[in-house]
Amino acid sequence: MADNPFTSNLQQAALLQRAVAWCVSAERTSHDAVEHLCQWGAESADAVLIVRWLEEEGYIDDARYAKHYSESKVLWHGWGRKKVTFNLRSKGISSAIIADALEAIDETTYLETATKVAKAKWHTLMALPYEQRMVRIKAFLAQRGFTMQEIYQTITNLNSK
Repeated sequence: MADNPFTSNLQQAALLQRAVAWCVSAERTSHDAVEHLCQWGAESADAVLIVRWLEEEGYIDDARYAKHYSESKVLWHGWGRKKVTFNLRSKGISSAIIADALEAIDETTYLETATKVAKAKWHTLMALPYEQRMVRIKAFLAQRGFTMQEIYQTITNLNSK
């Protein structure tokens, strides 16, 4: 860890120490860090300076966060790109970083994940007529953040299995 530039101000030094401990526990965004620092009593300008230092030292990296978040939400939670994008934007991540993170997701794996969640939902709808199941599956996948093109491709994969 580099020298603490905030040693002359005890409040800033304490906030930095708390922020470092908070960042080490999990991946964080710069937006979240500024919000937390302000909640902890930091002035807005101090919060920005502390976050800039945390970024320079590698404690915070929005690109790293976005990559990890998108992979996790797509692969483990069955989310589509639209839902991931919306949630990352709400966390203050730039569109360019979001686009890079989503590009890193393998297209085949992405569509396999969509098919897997659709198949699981399909089995819960077996009591319904085929047409109603199709409507519900489309709505379900749309809520998960998949585009209509991806939804139709997933339904085609589902019907072929």
